[in-house]
Amino acid sequence: MQEEAVPPAVPVVPGDDVTVYPDAQDHRVSLHFEHITSSGIATVFKTAEPPEGVTPLGGIITDYFDFDVTFSFTGMVVVGLPYDETGLTRPEGLLTMWHYEGVIGDVNGDGNINRVDLFLIIRALGSRPGSSRWNAACDLNHDGRVTGTDLVMALRNLGKSGSDWVDVTINVDAVNNIVFGGTSGFPPFGIRYR
Repeated sequence: MQEEAVPPAVPVVPGDDVTVYPDAQDHRVSLHFEHITSSGIATVFKTAEPPEGVTPLGGIITDYFDFDVTFSFTGMVVVGLPYDETGLTRPEGLLTMWHYEGVIGDVNGDGNINRVDLFLIIRALGSRPGSSRWNAACDLNHDGRVTGTDLVMALRNLGKSGSDWVDVTINVDAVNNIVFGGTSGFPPFGIRYR
């Protein structure tokens, strides 16, 4: 499967109440952050198939959207994803955004919380963006640093596994053909009917 990066990656600076448009060709793709705490870039990837290791979303009507952000943030993120209304078979108000969510603490993305994840967090303890040991995946609470709090979050789920698609829909903008959803992380997203 080939991922299509939508160029260019968008530079992002710290701030409050910030909307980022990572797709220069379609500004309906958006990420709205409560608080961005460090600089970095945002990139969106669109694929016809889900990323490797991700169960397909049944009934998907768009590409899969996956985001890569290299900056730190806190609070909920509102994601906006576009859809094409031509060919819809049901009312637009029935569209929903789905997010593939894993168990908190799965730092390496293998679907399991185990000693590998704990080792990665321990190695990153005390780090912040820009430090040589910084690993954004270890910042489980998205506060811009890896601390004992992140380690405790992973320890609570030690031995757990599993991921699934979760409905994160906030609303549907039928005028501009955008579905909005709320999240705190960036595994893949897709749109389907309820």
